[in-house]
Amino acid sequence: MSAGVHPLLKGGRPPHSHGFSQQQMEALAAVCDTFVPSVDLATRGNQLAAAGPLGSCSENGDHVDDYAGVEHLAKVSHDQVDAFYRLSASNAGVPLEVAGLMYEFMKPKVVGLLNLVLWLLSTSFGTFLLSGRNGLGSTFPWFHKFSALSQERRERILISWAQSSLFIFQAVYKVFKGLTQFVFYSKVDANGWNPTWSAIGYHPPDAESSESLPLEPTARPLDNKVLNLRSAVAAGNRPDASQSLRSALSNFGCSVLDNSHEFLEKIGNFSDQKQHNLTYNSATDVAIECDAVVVGSGAGGGVAAAVLAKAGYKVVVLEKGQYFARQDLSLLESPSLREMYENGGSIATSDGRLSLVAGATLGGGTAVNWSASFHTPPHVLREWSEEHELSLFASDEYAQAMETVCERLSVQPNCNKENFQNSVLREGCTKLGYEVDNIPRNAAADHHCGHCSLGCRNGGKQATTETWLVDATSHGAVILTGCKAEMVLHESYNVESSAASSKKRKMKPRKAKGVFAKIDGSNGATARLFISAKATVVACGSLSTPSLLLRSGLKNSNIGKHLHLHPVTMAWSYFPQSTGPNGTNFEGTIMSSYSKIVSNNHHEYDTTTATNKSLSQSADHGTALLEVPILYPGMFAGRLSWRSGSEFKNRMCRYSRTAHIIVLTRDKGSGTVRLDKDGEVEYDYPFAKQDAITMAEGLEKALRVLIAAGAVEVGTHIVGDEGLRIIRTAATGGGAAAASFEDDNVEEYLKRIRAHFTDPRRLPRVPLDSAHQMGSCRMGIDPMTSAVDPQGETWDVEGLFVADASVFPSATGVNPMVSVQSIAYCTAQSLVRFIKYGHSE
Repeated sequence: MSAGVHPLLKGGRPPHSHGFSQQQMEALAAVCDTFVPSVDLATRGNQLAAAGPLGSCSENGDHVDDYAGVEHLAKVSHDQVDAFYRLSASNAGVPLEVAGLMYEFMKPKVVGLLNLVLWLLSTSFGTFLLSGRNGLGSTFPWFHKFSALSQERRERILISWAQSSLFIFQAVYKVFKGLTQFVFYSKVDANGWNPTWSAIGYHPPDAESSESLPLEPTARPLDNKVLNLRSAVAAGNRPDASQSLRSALSNFGCSVLDNSHEFLEKIGNFSDQKQHNLTYNSATDVAIECDAVVVGSGAGGGVAAAVLAKAGYKVVVLEKGQYFARQDLSLLESPSLREMYENGGSIATSDGRLSLVAGATLGGGTAVNWSASFHTPPHVLREWSEEHELSLFASDEYAQAMETVCERLSVQPNCNKENFQNSVLREGCTKLGYEVDNIPRNAAADHHCGHCSLGCRNGGKQATTETWLVDATSHGAVILTGCKAEMVLHESYNVESSAASSKKRKMKPRKAKGVFAKIDGSNGATARLFISAKATVVACGSLSTPSLLLRSGLKNSNIGKHLHLHPVTMAWSYFPQSTGPNGTNFEGTIMSSYSKIVSNNHHEYDTTTATNKSLSQSADHGTALLEVPILYPGMFAGRLSWRSGSEFKNRMCRYSRTAHIIVLTRDKGSGTVRLDKDGEVEYDYPFAKQDAITMAEGLEKALRVLIAAGAVEVGTHIVGDEGLRIIRTAATGGGAAAASFEDDNVEEYLKRIRAHFTDPRRLPRVPLDSAHQMGSCRMGIDPMTSAVDPQGETWDVEGLFVADASVFPSATGVNPMVSVQSIAYCTAQSLVRFIKYGHSE
C-alpha cells in the first residue's frame, strides 16, 4: 500500500465498541459462523480436495461441477484454497466487527431489535420461539440455544427467516447476512489485504497500476484551499475549542465576527429558533460572514460555488465529510465506504427493503459515482416544461447550461477498451437485436479505472474536486470540511423597513440569514459555528436537504415529498474463463454501454441527446435502462443469495467471472423524507405496482441478454432464487455464445421470476438498491404542489435556494449528474441576481 494513503482509508482499524453481552456475542458468533462456516474440503468428496483437474465435468458429462472454469484457482496453491474454505467468520474476527458496525451505523431502535433477537438466541426457549421446530434438537433436552444447534439446523433457521412472510424476520436476516458477508470479504489488515481474495480471484489495484498513477504526479488540486475544521477544533483544549477554531478560520482568510453586537447586527433576530438552543455566545461560539454560504460540495453545490465565486462574491462551502485528494485514496472497499459514503454506505428505507447509497465526502456523489454523464432526456424536458409548466426546461438557457456543464466535465461518449461486464451487455444486446449504445462519461476514452466508486486516484474522472471546486477556490471561495450544517437561520421581515419594497414585489414571509453548524473534533472536543450570509444555498442531496429544511422550521408541505429513487435490481451470470469476453468484473471502465428498455404498455418518444443519437425510441413513462454495476467482494457477497455456508463459498470462488446487469427503473411512484418523533430522518418508499411491472420486464430482458452473451448460469438476488444453468446443445450451436430462447427451462424460469413482481406477498423478497435520489424538494410554479419556485428559491424563505437533485420535478430515467449540475448552473444565475439586487425577482 502506498505510504501516502490517508490513515482513515487504511485497514487494520480496531472494531467500534458495542453494548452486547458475552452471551449475545456468543449467539452473534454462531449466526456469523452459520453464514460463513469452516468447511473441510477433505470430507466433502466433490470439491478440490479430490485433487482432480480444475474445470472437469462429472462422470456422465452432463453436469458442470462447482469449480468448472474457475481457472484462477489453478494459479492459487492448494493450501491457500484450503485455508479459504477452513476460515470461519469467527476466526476472521467478523463477529466483533459486525457488532461494532451495528452500534456505529444503525439507528437505536434497530440496535434494540437486534439486542432482543440475540438475547433470545442466547437462550434455549428464545431460540425455539424464533425458529419453531427447526430449533429443536435431536436429543434430550430437545430445546437448545442457537449456538448449540448443528450447522444444518442453524442454516434451516436462517433460511426460514429469509423466506418468512413476516417483515421482522426478513429484516433481521438481511442485517445479519449482509453485514457478515460484507465484513468477511472486505475486512482488511494494516497491509490492505483480506485472506479470501486469492481464492475468489480479486486483487485491489496496486500503487503503480494505470488506474492509480496520477495524471500529474504531484497534483493535489485543492491543496491549501480546504480547511479541516475537525482538526482545527481538535488542536484546542477540550473545554473550549472555540479559540483554536477562531484562529484557524481567521488564518485561513475567513471574515470572523469579533463580538456579539457585530454578530446580531449581521444575523438579525431569529428568536423563534431559540428553542433549538441557538442563542449566540461570543465567548464560546464562532461566527463568520460571507456573501453566500453553500451547504454541500457535490454536483449542485460545486457548480453554485463556482458560479458565485466567479461573479466576484465571497463564498463559503460547508462539507460535513472529509477531503481525500488523489494520493490519499487507498481504493480499499471497507474503509473507503466507511469514510466516503453516507452512514458508511449503510442506509435503508424505513421498511428495510431498499438500500440507499450516497456520497459523503468532499465532491459528494461526483467523487464516487461511475462517470455516466447523460443530458436530461428530451421527453423529460418536455414533461417538466409542459406538465409542470416550468419554462426553464424548454429554454435556450437550460440547453446552454447543459453544454457548459458537459464542456467543463470533458464529457465524451467513447471508451477505447470495453471491460468484461460492458462487453457482455453489448454482445448480448447485439445478438438479440436490442439497441445498445455508449454511455457518455466525464472521463477520457482511455480512462479505465475500475475503482472510481472509491475515489479516482489518477484524477481522470472530472469530479467537482477536479473542476468546479477548483474554479471556486481559484476565485476566492473557502471550503470548510468536517462541519455539519444543523440549521438554516432565518427571520421575519421587518414590516416597516420592507413596506416600500413589498408594494413593488410579492414578499416571502421570512428571509435567510445564514447557517448554524457544529464541528465534532477528532479528540472529542466540539464547537459551534454561525455563518452570516446574504444568500444561503442548500445542496445536501435529496436524502439530506429535506431534513435540514424541516429542522430549520420550514413549513411547506412538499418538503420531503415526491422522493424518486431510480430503484435498481440485478441479474447475475457466470462465465467460465473459456467463455464470453476476457477480463474480470472489477477491472476496466465501470460503465461504457447501456440499453434502453421500453415497457410494453406505453407510448414512444424521442430520447436523442447531443452525445447519443442512435437510441430514438423509448417509452413516455415506465422505462428502464440496462447498465452494469461495480461490485467489489464485500458488496457482491452482501447481495448474493445464500443457501448454505459451503455453497456460498463455492459461488464466491466464481466472483471475478460473474457479470451483473442492473435494471435502473424510471419510477413513477414516489416516497417521502420525514423526521420521526425523535427528530431522526426516515425514508418511506412504497414500491409502486407500475414500477414493479416495468422492473420485471427489464429484469427478464437482462437475463435474456446474459444468456445470449454465453453465460453458463444466470440468476437474480431474489431470496430463494437458485438460478438457472444453461444447457447448450449442438442444435443451438453448442458454443458458449449459443442458446435456445424457446427452451422450456428458460421460459419456466423467467415465469417464476416475473411472479415475484406481480404477487404482493413475494415482492418483498426482491432486493432493491438506489444510487440516484431525486425530487424531495421539487421545483414548481405553485407552493401547493412544490417546495421551491422556478428560480430554485424556497417558497417559505427568501434568499434560501436549493441546488441539488431534490428540485427535480420527477425522475430523469438516466444517471442524473449532468441534470443536477445544469439546474444548479441556472439556479446560480438567479443567486447572482439576488445578491446583486438584495431581493428575489
